[in-house]
Amino acid sequence: MKSAEKLIIIVCFLFQAPCPSNLPTFTWNFLPEERRQEQNHNTSFSSSQLNFSATHLHHGVDFTCTATYQLQNKTKSAQSSLTLHVLYAPQLSPSSSCNTTQDLIVCSCEVHGNPSPKLEWRLSGQTPVSPSEVISIQEESASNTTLRSFISIRQSVKNMSTLQCVVSNKLGVTSQVFSFVSQCSADKG
Repeated sequence: MKSAEKLIIIVCFLFQAPCPSNLPTFTWNFLPEERRQEQNHNTSFSSSQLNFSATHLHHGVDFTCTATYQLQNKTKSAQSSLTLHVLYAPQLSPSSSCNTTQDLIVCSCEVHGNPSPKLEWRLSGQTPVSPSEVISIQEESASNTTLRSFISIRQSVKNMSTLQCVVSNKLGVTSQVFSFVSQCSADKG
């Protein structure tokens, strides 16, 4: 199991004395790739236990267990569902990027995390950047767990060698650094 994964156990119970010749069948709507399903039958109930390693990709997934059984020559079923809520440290999206024009540097940073991450921009590793006449920052929440931020900086900002996107929640901190080389110093090389 990878360090960011958590072992999840979901148990589905059918509280009826099963007929030994007609034991219930359990099915799950969602079976993660790395999973183990165990079934148990005793005198007062039957159950199915689903074991798997959860990651951020399982957040918000609905799991439904269906128990199918025979009762007085009729096929019956019972169903139960739950939505999995996975907490995870912020993860930067590979779509985060910067583009430069003659007048502007425009960067975007997208992050996923639960609880919802906070994001700040830093110029050359300094204190967090605030909007000003030469810097514009916009944020949008794509969901409870996804945040996108866009920053535009006029090329007139001096002494800027890096721009850093720093994201955090109570489970961790991560960042991405974008480096810039001024055209003047690149021409001297």
